[in-house]
Amino acid sequence: MRYLIIVAAALAFQACGTVSKQTYPSGIRYDLSCPCLPKRGSVLSGLTYDPAYLWSARSLNVCFDNGTQEQQAWVRDAVQKTWGLASKLEVTWNRCESDIHEVHIRFSDHLAIDNIGVQLNKVSPGLTLGTFRNDERDLRMQAVYGFGFVMGFTSGQDRGDSTCGRAQRFSAYSVRTLGPPDPNSAMNECKAPVYNGGILSDGDIAGAQRVYGEPETCECP
Repeated sequence: MRYLIIVAAALAFQACGTVSKQTYPSGIRYDLSCPCLPKRGSVLSGLTYDPAYLWSARSLNVCFDNGTQEQQAWVRDAVQKTWGLASKLEVTWNRCESDIHEVHIRFSDHLAIDNIGVQLNKVSPGLTLGTFRNDERDLRMQAVYGFGFVMGFTSGQDRGDSTCGRAQRFSAYSVRTLGPPDPNSAMNECKAPVYNGGILSDGDIAGAQRVYGEPETCECP
């Protein structure tokens, strides 16, 4: 029994202890040994959302309508290591074969986002990602930004106090805010690098956890 306890403790330390990182060709860094993002419950979030379009289910199935295996792998990896770890909303990836799949991702020549959250339920195409640059970094950043809309969040310029200067993308929605503006949010189009380089800010993580709950995994450093 003592041996089992020691082994379990060692495995837990290995999973959430020292975090190794890898830099992809895009320059975006991901944690590979840590199975979760830090909990940010006490951090203010600049995310905006319309509660009518949040997912009530706690498991969100996603599939691809088209695209190469490489493009699909980039998008799946970028989403899974950001929004896929940020909250209790579980993201799974399945083939588009039946009506159980809730969100369809399509590749086209430009990024297109017309709906958010549950409006994308069983709609094809749901989220359209642009491949006009045929660039891994660009596609990963689009994936993280676009999947924020899949989660039910809107862009930073949809805030009433936004100083972005761009037209509101979802002005017809009853947008609520979780805190002050966050210039480092992945949902921010108004600051370079755009979409925060495809990286969730602490505020993004805090907002996802506030809306969907904290993930039931160990807390990483």
